[in-house]
Parts: sequence; structure tokens; C-alpha cells
Amino acid sequence: MGVILMLGSLWTLSGTSGSAAKGDDAIFGYVPLSGDWKQGKKGNVDGEARKKAPALMVSADKKGGYAEYETAITADKSASFILGADERGEGGVEIQFNVKKDSVILMSRSDGEVLKKIKHALRSKKEVSIKVRTDGTTASLWLDGDQVMQGVETGPVHGHHGFLVEKGKAHFRQTTVSEWRANLDGVKIGSKGWALTPGGLKSVKTNQQLLSDTKAEDFSFETRLYLTEPDSSASLIFGIDATGEGGWQVEVDEKRDLIRLVDLKGGKTLQSVSTGIQEDILYHVKIVAESGKVHVFWGEDPGPLLTDEEVGTTEGYLGFAAEKGAVFQDARVSGFEGNLEGWTPDRGEWLPHLQGVMGTSDGEDNAFRMATTVGNDFILEGDVTIQDDSSYGTAGLIFRSDGASGYMLQVDPNLDRIRLLDLKGDRTIGESKRELSPGQTHHVELHVVGHRSRYMWTDMKNLQSMLSIPLIPKGDSG
Repeated sequence: MGVILMLGSLWTLSGTSGSAAKGDDAIFGYVPLSGDWKQGKKGNVDGEARKKAPALMVSADKKGGYAEYETAITADKSASFILGADERGEGGVEIQFNVKKDSVILMSRSDGEVLKKIKHALRSKKEVSIKVRTDGTTASLWLDGDQVMQGVETGPVHGHHGFLVEKGKAHFRQTTVSEWRANLDGVKIGSKGWALTPGGLKSVKTNQQLLSDTKAEDFSFETRLYLTEPDSSASLIFGIDATGEGGWQVEVDEKRDLIRLVDLKGGKTLQSVSTGIQEDILYHVKIVAESGKVHVFWGEDPGPLLTDEEVGTTEGYLGFAAEKGAVFQDARVSGFEGNLEGWTPDRGEWLPHLQGVMGTSDGEDNAFRMATTVGNDFILEGDVTIQDDSSYGTAGLIFRSDGASGYMLQVDPNLDRIRLLDLKGDRTIGESKRELSPGQTHHVELHVVGHRSRYMWTDMKNLQSMLSIPLIPKGDSG
């Protein structure tokens, strides 16, 4: 099965309930949600729990993905630093300091699961400095300069950070955050030769390479970058194989004032363009690879700066290379757009694509990709394309699923039909005939309310009427 999902969005039909904000004073950059908060000198804050409510305060802005947080906590009983929470202070992860039990706990706030617990001597009203680094789906922790947790699996962490006082009082120094915005997976920002700074991800040594776990073939890959030292350079690299060999790079070379496309296997420059490159100027560079052709865009010019049509296959891993003094910001590879979060592949191969994400199944087994976003009554919509070379392929949108059971709206061009399946037993609940062709993009919209679902099918020529199909009564959501 080959399928491209270009857009996916989930809209709740029941709305959300908010928490009333409480607090004595407005605190710049933060929103007090409960308990008592006061702002001191130099941005420090003091929180005090009430009898029936802890003191909770979150940042006004969101951070996450690849980030480092630094703060200091002084607690008399129990206090926490939280990150990845929503605007109500719910969800995310929590680093809890329990003075009485001399323990530091990293825990999930959505289900209370303890991810890592250590014994650490804590004194009442004695300050502990902390640093937390999130690398996409893992977290590492330093206390007073010593690393005490490394690469603990947390899942995606993105949202508001803040402070929590479960009991008693606590004092917090204002947090500083260094963030690198990127949607690539598995980048180890703590690798030697690299540092996360307020300006972005910086190379602090010469001849540095940093690979991600993101693999792609037809894609767009872009970043904003600047050079802080003379004779420095920065590169986007792509097409690297599993051994770290081969591939190509697009290099921004300040010393020679060149933008170059280089074959890494032989070190040969395939294309180059002369252009003025200056220190401390933010530049935008973008690569578009499709069907063996590579286009390189520079700045805000809508047309490519250089093009090579004979590169061949570009499938491989993405990453970066740099000399000392190169800083990367806002790195992005094309992929699945929408507001569903926490995507995890389950069987098959899923690659970023120019039109979204491409899934390929292995033989007879289906390839699944599931999000952690849940809902009871909702509208789920997305665009689906069965590739031209997948004449026997099928694709579907899955909902109210726990990974084993649930429902799928299946697009089947082999039999020209749309089916609603109960995944437990692969049983057909509803079916509709449609003229379908591989290579054609269709928009699917699912309305799920209670124990009924309706779907609307859109293609380039027709807007089909919405059909209503009953679901088997189930209490779970997904």
C-alpha cells in the first residue's frame, strides 16, 4: 500500500472547559492559574499552595521539541517544574522535588506514570539549580551542574512550562529557555560540537556533522541560518544511507561566497552559484527534491538559485554539517499538516513527502500510524491519495481506536468503494460505491457523534452527499 495523507485535523464538537485564573498579581510572561503568587526582584516568583488547591502557574508562550530550560527552585515541602502543559496547566511532564522524601521524580502529568525516580538529598528552603533538555521525545536532567537523568522517554513535549507548589511555599528563579524549532526526529542536540543557544542550534567546533532519524525521498527541507565567525560555513545534508555514508549537501560557504551542491560520496561539486554572504545575517535556504531532481532556493526569491536534474534517488536521512560559528534556526522538512499530535508509526514505513506523509506497507500487512490526540464527538478530516504505482493499494482514516480495535474509513480503488470497517474482526459496517483512481486526491470528512458517524467525500469534480452510518456502541474514544 502506498498512500499520501496531506492534511489531518480533528475538531472537537463538545468544546473544552477552562480553569479560572487565580493570583494576587500579574506576572510578566506567566499566567497564575491557582494558589497565591507574588513577583519579587529580578523576575523571581514566590508561590504558596492553599488548603484545597496547589499553586500553579504556566508560561504565556509555548516551547518544546528541542529545548533547554534552566531555573532554580527553593521549596520547604514539595514543588515542581512542569513543561509541555496546555493552557490550563494540564498534561505534559513534571519534575517533582519532594523535600521530605529526598526524591526527585520525572512523571507524566496526563496519567501520573513515574518515568524516572532518583534519591537526592534535598534540604528545606535550600536552592537547587536545574537544567532540563528535551530532545524531541526524551528528556535529560541536571541538578546543581550534575547530570542525574539521561534520555528518559517522555513522548513529544511541546507546550507551556511553569511552576507547581503542591504543599507549603516555594521560590523560583525566572526560567531561561533556549529553543531550536525543528520537526525532524532523533536529533541529539547534546552531541559534542553542538550547543543549544538562545539564537538556535550552534556549531562550536570545526567540521561538525549532525544527523537525524528522519528519512525522506521526495521532500522539501529548509532552515534559517546565520554565521557568527569569518570563513565559516553551514550545510543541509540529505540522502545519507544507514551507515552514514553517501548523500549530498547544500553548503553556504562564506569564505568563497558560494552556494554549492556537493556529492558527498566523491566530494565533487555538482553545481555552484556565487553570491554575497555576510556574518550575522539571517539567511533562508530550502531544498526541494523530487523524482531525482534537486532545486535549491535562496532567500525569499520564488525561483530556484540552482537546479540539478541528474542527482538520481535522493532517499536517505537528513541532517546538518557546519564549521565553527554556524547557527541553525527553524529547520523543517515537509510532512503531515494538521492539529493531531503524538504520531507513532506501527508497521510499514512512513516518510515525509512533498504532499504530506507517505506510508508503504510490507506485503500483506497494513501499515498504521497513530496519534495520541483523543476525542469523543469530533470532526476528523484529511486528504488521501493512492499512488499511481500502487494499483492494489488501499488507505484509510482510523478513529476511536486503541491500536487494536476501533474503526477505519477505507478508500479502495481496486473495487471502487468506500467502506467503514470495525477493525475488530475486519467487519464491514457501511459501504458506498465511488469511482476511484490511483493518483487522484480525495478529501474525506468524518463527523462522529455518539454512536453514529457520517462522512462526506470530495473530489475534484463532485461533492458527494453526507452519508450516516451507525457505530457499534463503545465507551472508548480516540
